[in-house]
Amino acid sequence: MGHEIRDSERLKRWASLFEQLDTNKDGHVDINELREGLAAMGMNLCTNAEQEILKGGDIDQDGELNFEEFTRYLRERESKLLLMFHSLDKNNDGHIDVSEIQQTFHSLGVYISLQQAEKILQSIDKDDTMTIDWHEWRDHFLLNPLENMEEVIHYWKHSMVLDIGECLTVPDEFSEKEKRTGIWWKQLIAGGVAGAG
Repeated sequence: MGHEIRDSERLKRWASLFEQLDTNKDGHVDINELREGLAAMGMNLCTNAEQEILKGGDIDQDGELNFEEFTRYLRERESKLLLMFHSLDKNNDGHIDVSEIQQTFHSLGVYISLQQAEKILQSIDKDDTMTIDWHEWRDHFLLNPLENMEEVIHYWKHSMVLDIGECLTVPDEFSEKEKRTGIWWKQLIAGGVAGAG
C-alpha cells in the first residue's frame, strides 16, 4: 500500500512539473519551454541542461517530450540520483552531512575546507538541518542532467569557485579546455551576476 501511495505522490509531483514546463499547454515540452521553465524555476543547472534532458528523454526523436517520455526520463533520473545519494551517504543514516561531502571530494582528489563543504550543503539544504535528505537531493538535481558523482563534484566545484575570492585570474580549478574555450569567464560572469541579484 505504501509503495502505491509513494508512486501516486511521485506522479502528481511529475504532472505538476510537466504542467509548469508545458507553457503553451499542447501536451508536449520543447527545448524552448524547457529552457524558459528551468530558468523561471531559478534552478542553477549545468550547461545545456535542457538539451541533455531532451536528448535523454525524447524516445520518438520528435524534438519534444510528451508526458510519458517526461515521466520515463524522471523515473530513470531518480534511480541514478538515488545511487548517487547512497554513495555520498557514507554512514547510511539517510542524510548527507558536511563531512560526507568533504570526504567525497577528497576521495576524488579535490581538497575543500569544511566551510566550502558547508556552502555546498547549504545550497541544497532547504529545511536548515545542516544535512541533505533524499527529498532535498532529488529536488535539487532532478532536472540537472549530471550522470555520476564526478560530474556532481565538477558542478559543485565550479559553482563554489564563483563565490570564492575576488581575483579575476583563471582559477586553477578550471580545466585547460575550459580556459581555452572561455567557459571559465562565462561562469565567473554568471556567478557575479547571480551574487549581485
